[in-house]
Parts: sequence; structure tokens; C-alpha cells
Amino acid sequence: MTGRVTWYTSRIHQITTVAPQRAFQAASLEAAGLGSRVIGGKGSGALARDVSRPKPTGVMQAYVGSSLPYARIENFGGTIKPKRAKRLLIRGQRQGVSGRLLRSTFGGAVVASASEVHHRGKHYLEVVVGAFPGRYLLHLRHFMPGGL
Repeated sequence: MTGRVTWYTSRIHQITTVAPQRAFQAASLEAAGLGSRVIGGKGSGALARDVSRPKPTGVMQAYVGSSLPYARIENFGGTIKPKRAKRLLIRGQRQGVSGRLLRSTFGGAVVASASEVHHRGKHYLEVVVGAFPGRYLLHLRHFMPGGL
């Protein structure tokens, strides 16, 4: 018994190359967005913005994270100690341009001081790693021909 096989080059290319790459890109963006949402915070938002943008490093490879100096302690937590002073100064709120109260990094009144501060980690990278596989499979099914 013999049969005919018809090769659909465009479908093979879609299944083996296009769909996985598009699914990877969409899933990495969504997972990074979930990680940045966990960061939240009242600061400038630089860390959340940095984490929300996956940096491509190759075909179906991306770096999610940040090289900001405080990114590691925000993720894992730990003890913050002063480097060039004896104590850390904790400043209160100050008035912003629009009259809104802002958390101050400088210029606000000193409300406390400490020799060290214990910071609980937010574990945002674990959220990214945990969310990626499910999001990838969901998008892969969507991008396959016929919507497998």
C-alpha cells in the first residue's frame, strides 16, 4: 500500500519556526509584566520598568531582570547597611510640584536613623520564571496553524 505525502513548506515553517518564536516573545513579555507588577513600590518605577522589558539575547532567548544596584536586594531581600556613614538616615515625605506628598530620597526632614535596615524580598524573578511556561504553551497553541 502506498500513499502520497504533500509537503506544505509554509505550514512546516510556521510550526517549526514562526509560531514558537512568536509564542516565546509574547510569553516573555507577559511573564516580565507580571514580575514588574509584583515590584510595585512607591519609588521612581525604574526597577519595574526595567524588569517589564525582556532583553533579547538570541533566538528564543531573553534576559529578564535588571542591572540596577538595588535590584538584587529587592528580589531576594537582605540587610542594608551604610557604606560611607555610620547610620542610614530615613527621610519623611516632602511636597511635590503638584502639592502631592512624595517619598523623599533627599531634601525631606530626617524622621529616623538606623545602623541597618532589614528588607523583605519581593521574589519577582520567581514570578517571571513560574509564569513563563504556561503563557508560552497558551501562545504556542494560538500561533499554530488551525489554532491547535
